[in-house]
Amino acid sequence: MEQRSPEELLAFLKPDVEETQEERREQSTDGGRIGGPPIPPPDPALREFWDPRTDIFHPRSTEHVRLLLDAARNQGKRVRVLGSQHSVRDVIFGASQDFTLLLDGELRKIELLESRTADGFNLVRVGAGCYLGPNPADPSQRATDTLTRWLDARGFAFPITGGITHQTIAGFIQTGSDGGSLMHSFSDAVEELELVDGKGEVRTFRRGTNEFAAAGVSMGLFGVITHVTLKVGTSYWVEGEEGNQELEDSLLAPGLGGDALVEALRTHEYLRLNWYPQKNVQRVTLWKGKQVAKRVGPRDPYEPPLRDEFSNLMAALVLRIINGSLGLDPDSDLTHQFIGALMKPFLPLGAPQTFRDAWHLTLPMDDTVRTDDILRVLFTELWFPLDKADEVLGILRELLADQRVAGNLAVELYAGKPSPFWLSPAHEGGSLRVDPYRWAYDEGVPEDLFEQYWKRLLDVGGVRLHWGKYLPLFGTQYGQTVFDLQYLRKVYPRMDDWLEMRLEMDPDGLFLNPYWESLLLSVASTQETDPVVPKEPPADNGLLVRWAKAATVACLTLFDKLYGVAVRE
Repeated sequence: MEQRSPEELLAFLKPDVEETQEERREQSTDGGRIGGPPIPPPDPALREFWDPRTDIFHPRSTEHVRLLLDAARNQGKRVRVLGSQHSVRDVIFGASQDFTLLLDGELRKIELLESRTADGFNLVRVGAGCYLGPNPADPSQRATDTLTRWLDARGFAFPITGGITHQTIAGFIQTGSDGGSLMHSFSDAVEELELVDGKGEVRTFRRGTNEFAAAGVSMGLFGVITHVTLKVGTSYWVEGEEGNQELEDSLLAPGLGGDALVEALRTHEYLRLNWYPQKNVQRVTLWKGKQVAKRVGPRDPYEPPLRDEFSNLMAALVLRIINGSLGLDPDSDLTHQFIGALMKPFLPLGAPQTFRDAWHLTLPMDDTVRTDDILRVLFTELWFPLDKADEVLGILRELLADQRVAGNLAVELYAGKPSPFWLSPAHEGGSLRVDPYRWAYDEGVPEDLFEQYWKRLLDVGGVRLHWGKYLPLFGTQYGQTVFDLQYLRKVYPRMDDWLEMRLEMDPDGLFLNPYWESLLLSVASTQETDPVVPKEPPADNGLLVRWAKAATVACLTLFDKLYGVAVRE
């Protein structure tokens, strides 16, 4: 068999990758529409910011938003707003005839306000459609105009980011997203929210009010957020390290219990762990960091393991091969040895990588990984009270002994600082967060994997879930727990207050879609009607079929490069 160099393999696969990227771009702008070309809006005034290619409205000001909401109300339609589409699809979209908005123009601009907070922070007003950082899936906003780049260029920063910064600021806040820390939360930086409610009124909610606490995490159901005012501090660098450890040498070692993990989460300013539970892998990647003064010592950039296109392609091929191997014989020792041989080279042991660099280049450690296409990852995210850590780790160890649940990716564990928002999963308490990952192109449907976690973990007292990720099926029992509105009332003490305020903000249900309507407006009726399931559109497996044909060559090439083994027929 002829050996291929990395360059030849990349050239071999690249046309298929580019084809899939184009298909994903088309999917991401179709607004969920089915059928023929979109019909122009009857009101000529609306066509000014309507895109006929996608049937998506691009309001460029608060007044444009008001005009669209009035039109939708008069026509008996509903309204949903797009961000970066990182949430589950049914969380975002409405029915095909409804209005879909993507904020643009002034609703992406950033301005420095003259006033300051009492504790010396600067105030910045941001259009709600502004991306936190460069979004490779939508390059319509210049990288220098995204929020993290704009702030750092002027010597400012907010206290934390998520693992990626592709999201819009409104989408990030409204789904309760956050970075990994018990010392910092993105909600710490939010001072004011401006939105247009379901009655067409422009409302401004300030920190410390019930309206602010309710609207912060509201999934687009209170209105269209148009501006966010942030308090920002001085720019800083993050110093830290990332390395791989054997499971028995890590914070997740059997016998340690949950105390060691919780203590580490409390001690380190930023911390996350990726646990690879495959039988012949059993390694943990630890990433930790802390704030340091800007330019203290030489710059030492963070370099993610998957830092270029070739490494992303090779990782995707390995994921595909492992998924196929588990489908053939998940209990075979030979299968587990094969999986270990494929995965361990991506998780080398040894001295950890150190880094010291700007906050916006280190905190979003996954920004350069191809998470929007090649390595697109789906997950459910569960937030537990910190005092449940020991119980949670025990359940995870039992679950992940099943190699079909262990799969081909990691389970991420990190923290969440208490939040003032009523429906934040971290409201009024620090949290341990657990994210089981699934590659979007694996065979089957994501719920088949995630329900294994829900059946065991929903019975842990006080567990909440990320609103934008996969949620259990409404009205369905998992273990001893039924996931319904009664459950939400139990784990969110202000749920009824939130529902009452939502009704006041949107009395006609202008912002509801079938997904949220079935969850929030039904208690017993979930037993009588077919619930809405948040399913992703089927991933394009055409590319993966073509990759599978090259898998043998790719694996042999990988082994040759990693182990120096001559590959011959």
